[in-house]
This record gives sequence, structure tokens and C-alpha cells, in this order.
Amino acid sequence: MMNQMNSPGGFSSPNKYSPLPNMQQSSAWRIPILIFSICVAIVSLATVVDLSHFVDSFSCQEKDVEEKALGRNENITKPFMSFNSTNPNSNWCPYAVCHNSPICGPCNRRYLLLLATARSGSTTLLKMFNFLPNVRISGENSNEIYLASKLVSNFKGENAVPLLDQNFDRTEGAYFHNAIPPQSMSCPIQSIINTLNPAPQHVQQMVNVTGNPSLGEYDTDRILGVKTIRFQKGDWSVKEASEFLREYFPCSRVVVNIRSDVESQLKSMSNTFKNDHKGADDTDKILKMNNFLIHVAEELGSDMAKLIDMNDWTQNVDVLNEVVQWLGYRECKYAGIVHENAEGYGRDHETNHDMGKNCHYIGN
Repeated sequence: MMNQMNSPGGFSSPNKYSPLPNMQQSSAWRIPILIFSICVAIVSLATVVDLSHFVDSFSCQEKDVEEKALGRNENITKPFMSFNSTNPNSNWCPYAVCHNSPICGPCNRRYLLLLATARSGSTTLLKMFNFLPNVRISGENSNEIYLASKLVSNFKGENAVPLLDQNFDRTEGAYFHNAIPPQSMSCPIQSIINTLNPAPQHVQQMVNVTGNPSLGEYDTDRILGVKTIRFQKGDWSVKEASEFLREYFPCSRVVVNIRSDVESQLKSMSNTFKNDHKGADDTDKILKMNNFLIHVAEELGSDMAKLIDMNDWTQNVDVLNEVVQWLGYRECKYAGIVHENAEGYGRDHETNHDMGKNCHYIGN
């Protein structure tokens, strides 16, 4: 009786170590379990195969995007792509070519460059253009624009290593380095000019004070610029100089200023610099510099560059008002000409610099 009570179903087990007394009944349960397991395995295998196909498909899509990003597709215009040709300041520089990459956005900053010769009224123009809203142009910097061009001209020429033209990853050899996207050097070159034209010192001093903007925020929409009387003195041709500006300052407007009355210019130089600038050689030098600047303006084109003559705008302020219109400003008007560096280095603190209460920028 005890064996019957202790055995499953109330019957004694023929083997005290066997948990199931009825082997046929046990086998019957194994078959559906086996079938279920096979089905699960088949479904899992199908899922893996389908997932593998999806992964392969995604990898192909990713490779396609990567190839586009590397510049193999020149029609990328969507700004959310890491490599694109979107111009963020097309109202200021619609002509600009912008090769944006994770390394550099060459058109992110707007520039106003003033190229001139000595004693041609360039300091007066510097002061007057700084009257415009949201513009900050710095003065002379010993031809730093030309010196900055050496950062890229070093990679050009017959015996130069064209590192900037290598659009692939070089994984071995003495010149090992990864692909450098086009126009990537624009940002470090622009940074040199930006560093020489910082925000006012009081703004810099307040950066870490709560509630004050960072320097980037302070200059977010600022048009930066530089005035130089030495641009034409660099060891480069008109074409080289123009191509440099077009590629490394693509979103810039260039005002080119000459003084066609060379004799008066020579007299002014002689009186100011205490040198004998009266010979035929000096006249020829100024004429050559003027021609260089005139041809730069022509090479850049009328959308990017504006040529003016001191002999004209000193007699008629509307010449400069037309430049202001060309830049994209509206309801901005100079009432008169400021006279900086009068009689050498005199300052004009009397001429009204009010551009009008409705003076504003709308673009072109």
C-alpha cells in the first residue's frame, strides 16, 4: 500500500529511479515539443537572414552616403549633410563657392576687405565703413593677408607636395595623412585675420561674467574686415591674389581704392613719410600698384569687388553712398566725408557720422 501511495498514479514503479512509469505517454509529449523547437529554429534562421539582408542594405546606403560626403557626388546641397555646398550667407556673397565639411565652413563668416595704396584716403574709408551697422574693420597689419597665403602656396608649385589636393586617406609612407576636404585651410587663414580684429577689450573682459555673451555670440552676425595698403606688394600675380581671396575668403566683399592723381599722391607721400618720392621711378611704382589693384577688381568681378577713386569720392560723397547700396544697406547715407590723416596723421572728430536712424542691412 505504501508503494502504491508513493508511486505516481497510485501504482508501483518497476524502477524506483524512473520518474515516469509510462514511457509511451512520455514519448508522446516529446514530439510536439520537438516540432515546436524546429519551427522556432526555422523562424529564427529566417529572421537572421532577413536581418543580414537589412544590415547589408544599410551598409550599402551608408557607403553611398560616405562616397557622396567624400565629394564624389557634386550635387550635395542639403545643409544637414556633413559635406555640402550650402551658402549660409548668400545674401552677402551669392557668388561664393562653399565646400563645407566637418573641418571647416568657409562661408560662415562675412568679410569686407579694403585694398588701397598709401595716401589714397584708406584710413578715411576705414573709419567711414565702420559707421555701418554690425561692421568691424581693422587697420593695417603689415600685409598679413599675403603672409597667410603662404600657408597654402607652400603646397603648390612644381616641386611641392600637393597635400591639400589629396582626397583620400594615405595610410602609409612618409606623407601619411587622411584626406583633407577642399577649402579646409580657409578657417585657419580666416582665424588669423579674426584674431587681429577682436572684439573690444571691455567685451573680452566681461566674457566670464554671468549674463554676458561669449565672443562668438557677440560677433555672431558681425561683418569683419581689414584695411591694407600692402596687398599689391606681395610676391604674387593678379590671378594668384584673386584666386586666393575667392577660395579662402569666399564670402567677402572687396572695396578697391586707388588715387588716380599720382602726382598729388607722391607729394603727400613725400610730405608724410619724409622721403623723396618725386622721381619717375616712384611714379611708375604707383602706377603699377594701381594697375594691380584695378585688375584684381576686374578679376573678382563686379559682384564681389567695387573699384573707387579717391579723386571722385572726396569731391562727391554719393560715390560712397553708392558703395553702401552695393553692399546691401538701405536708408544709410553719409552726410559728408570724414578727413582722417589730414596733414599727415590728423584725426577728424567733428564730421557727423550719423548714417540715419533707419539705416539697416537687407542684403542683395
